[in-house]
Amino acid sequence: MVKDYYQILGIEPSASGEEIKRRFRELVRRYHPDVHPDKLFSHELFRQILEAYKVLSDPEKRRLYDASRRTRKPFATTEVEIPPRPPVDMEGLLLRAEIALIRGNLKDAVELCNEVLKKDPKNAFAYNLLGDIFRLQGRTKEAIEMYSYAVQFDPYKPIYAEKLDRLLKGERRVVGREKGEIKRARVFSPFLFALGLLSLIPIAWWVKNNPGEAIRHFPFANFSPNLITALCLSGLALGFFSGCSGFLRPHDEELIFALSWIRRGYLPLGLVLCFFAFGSFWGSLGLYVILSAIQEHTSPSVWKAYGFSFLGVLVMGISLPLIWESVLIWGGNFVFPLFLIGWLLGDIFRPLGS
Repeated sequence: MVKDYYQILGIEPSASGEEIKRRFRELVRRYHPDVHPDKLFSHELFRQILEAYKVLSDPEKRRLYDASRRTRKPFATTEVEIPPRPPVDMEGLLLRAEIALIRGNLKDAVELCNEVLKKDPKNAFAYNLLGDIFRLQGRTKEAIEMYSYAVQFDPYKPIYAEKLDRLLKGERRVVGREKGEIKRARVFSPFLFALGLLSLIPIAWWVKNNPGEAIRHFPFANFSPNLITALCLSGLALGFFSGCSGFLRPHDEELIFALSWIRRGYLPLGLVLCFFAFGSFWGSLGLYVILSAIQEHTSPSVWKAYGFSFLGVLVMGISLPLIWESVLIWGGNFVFPLFLIGWLLGDIFRPLGS
């Protein structure tokens, strides 16, 4: 007998892909053993919900399922298997998996996570790491599945639900049309990117004609309030338009890392680099080079952030030729932190289809 996946999710057979995702989000939050009073019931139901979502969210699988549903023939699907759980401490394996992930050795990270799950099938953090890995590989459906398990087994850690929601909202999907549904994609927008570059022109013109008076006893030689304002505005504009144009990857994917040595928390690398840059832009760049070497992993988007911050500094320095050396040495202290803030805002306000 064919399972009625539409009935399991509580939706109509004519439901759109967005309706399926929205309903799945609701059910994931409602049915997990740590919250539902009947743990055995909720665990089994969650497995059915996940199975139904895996089929109905895939256009080809859904087409085959609908055909089998009409003819009442069995529909082949892969059941979610949970192996028995012996109580074993997996901290060492998780630490090694995290290090492998940070270094970009995804194969070893997957093997270590699977080893953990063989011994502890309810380890939410291992599922979370697998979700991170699949997301980096572009395997969105597998990532959704892993984050769903992470939410089920540890519903009190909001980062898992946030990652799941981000994927389920359809961000950075391939543009297409399936049964009248328009999908979202993260594509590069030359227009928005050009606006960011062009925004430097009026800022440079303004500071060139209004250099202002240097601040006395200020740590940065010959800097005026007008120059500081221009540097901050150039960083904010470049970061915002680079983020919302799709030129940079999502802020939280490039500047947040999961680390065991801070108790499975997430190191806000962007915040670290931002505060470090207030003291020295070049020192912040050196710090990132060291971290990249230690992790054996680097981010092209972060390098772009440093490069475009220097571009903003260079343009402001050319506008004030009498103090260009001071601007090149110290200007990045203001441009780079505001670039990171602009990048974050650009991610938030990124328009549909960019």
